[in-house]
Amino acid sequence: MLPSNKKNRLFQPEYQYMAPDTHQINALLMVLKSHLKLHGITYEQVARHLSLSETSVKRLFSTGHMPLERLIHICQLVGLSLHDLVQLSDLKERTVEQLPYQSELTLIKDVKLMLVSVCVFSYWSFDDILTCYQLNEAELVSCLLQLERMNIITLKPNNQYQLHTAPNFSWIQDGPIELFFKQKIQKEFLQHDFTSDSSHLRLLYGMLSESSNQQFQKALEDLEVLFKKLCEQDKHLPINKKFGTVHLMALRPWELQEFSALKRPDYSD
Repeated sequence: MLPSNKKNRLFQPEYQYMAPDTHQINALLMVLKSHLKLHGITYEQVARHLSLSETSVKRLFSTGHMPLERLIHICQLVGLSLHDLVQLSDLKERTVEQLPYQSELTLIKDVKLMLVSVCVFSYWSFDDILTCYQLNEAELVSCLLQLERMNIITLKPNNQYQLHTAPNFSWIQDGPIELFFKQKIQKEFLQHDFTSDSSHLRLLYGMLSESSNQQFQKALEDLEVLFKKLCEQDKHLPINKKFGTVHLMALRPWELQEFSALKRPDYSD
């Protein structure tokens, strides 16, 4: 059944679409499948809605040969118009999971650009950046334009922007940004007593099996998801109600060199 507030949101004839190619159809179907899953709608329910067999519906999704009329009818099940679906697909196409190496290099070579990028990743507004840092409007606009060319954001009217980073966005492993921050972490971040209420430092040591190690890594990944969720939750708060926060997580098999030096020559791990 269609959501009550969207029953009449069908394909509008005033929207004119070019015939989509195979790549576009596949992109649309990926978004549509995610929305069917989100609404708990099965292929069997889609089949009943289209008066087809479940096998036929699965074939439509797997082959990508989806007639436009059937696509519109399936959109109705999740309360989307075709226009909505195209917009969602376009947004997904522009979502960034990782920047190219050269883009990371560009960021670390310009401290103001890197500052603005960090602010953007943290959902700062245009006015917040101007208020907090020694940048004028022209410099800030120039930085934002560079970030737009790098497909990190899309600029909008009234100094607004849309961030394109995916929830699983990450820096290149041992890339320019990671190496830069590793140096800064060693020199600056850990030079702190971690005694304030907003700080936390714990050093754990123990012996773990491979399965226990994997279980602990999964717990760290869940904690990372929670951190990102809370950042998203707090993005609308005034800038004076939140503060930059860094959580360093590290896990590896390790032993002090002084301990290793005392091991018996015939002992093997």
